[in-house]
Parts: sequence; structure tokens; C-alpha cells
Amino acid sequence: MNYEHIWDVIYRLSGRVRVSKSLINRNEEILLHISDTPYSIFSALDSLIMTLKPEYIVHTGDLVDNIKLELYPKSLPRYKLYLKNLMKIMQKPFVKGIYISLGNHDDIEAISEYKKIDNRITLGIEPNSIKLGGKTIQYAHYLEALKDTPNSYGLYGHDLSVKDEISENSIYLNGIKTINIIMLKSGTIYKLQYPIGTDDARLKKGRIGF
Repeated sequence: MNYEHIWDVIYRLSGRVRVSKSLINRNEEILLHISDTPYSIFSALDSLIMTLKPEYIVHTGDLVDNIKLELYPKSLPRYKLYLKNLMKIMQKPFVKGIYISLGNHDDIEAISEYKKIDNRITLGIEPNSIKLGGKTIQYAHYLEALKDTPNSYGLYGHDLSVKDEISENSIYLNGIKTINIIMLKSGTIYKLQYPIGTDDARLKKGRIGF
């Protein structure tokens, strides 16, 4: 019997994200990659970040994914309210850098207000590229925006139907499918499951282009 799987399901059903002891007791810095986050999982993300204490966070867009600004621009006041909560969650004192790529349902002006007062925040124009722990990490909302760069990690979101890709030269990870952890010294990758119901909260269950 796979008890680890059972515990994962129990955590997901309770709206939480299970983290292994090996991740908590690590001896190297990590990067946390999330994407297309609806408001309903903000509490789970807060608990995850407080447990993991990641040194770096990459969010590849649609920060408040239950509000589809591209379709309903009049929802901007609600978007800003929820965005404030998420930014507070990510701006923990132990986080050294927060890297954000704009999604099709994000508002650049609203996010830029946080960048003005916190120099840890990078709000880039796709494709974005950073060097952490000697590793090249690209991030964008759309997979097709990433460049074919050897020996790099490519982080993206937006589309549930796009699978992770691992080649001899590069690794591409979809942050809408799983919460991705990259160990910045060893390069080890951990994939954590979002709480059950996350896709429902995103609306239309991640329909392509939504």
C-alpha cells in the first residue's frame, strides 16, 4: 500500500499541500514555481510558503486566476483586492526574490505598485531569464514565449494540456499542472500537487486560451 500517495490525497482533500521532510530539512536554496492561482488556494499557498521558506518564488502569470480580467475588465477592483492578499503571502521576509510574468488575466499597473515598494520583485517582459545558483531559469506565461536555451529550466503556465518536457539540454515545467520546486544546487526537481478543486476554481478547468 502506498501510504505516501494516501497522505497526499488526504492533504489535497483538506485544501492543503503536503511537503516531504526531505524538502523541509534541505541544505540548499530552492525556487518555488506556481502559476494560474485562484483565490481559493491562497491559504494553502500561505501555509506552503511558511513551511518551505523558499528563497525564490517564480509566478508565471494569472495571479488571481478566478478573475478573468481579459474577459471581464470591470472586475479590476476585486482583482486588486485579492492580489493584495497574494502579494502579502509571497512577500515573506525570508524570500530573497519574487519573479512575476504577466498572464493574460493580469493587470500590469496593479502589480507594478508592489514592485515600486519592494525591490525583491521583478516584473519582466517575456521571455524573462535569471541566473540562480549558477543555473539559467527562463519564465513566461506561455510555453511558446520561452527561448530554446541549452542547459536551462523553462517555467510557464496558462495551459493544462501542455505537458512537462525534459530533454538532454533543457527542462520545461508547467506550473498550472503542479507546484514545482527546483533545488538550486543539485538541480533536483520536486512536484507538489495543488489542492483538489483548484482547476474548478480556475474556471472552465484550464481550457486552452481561457
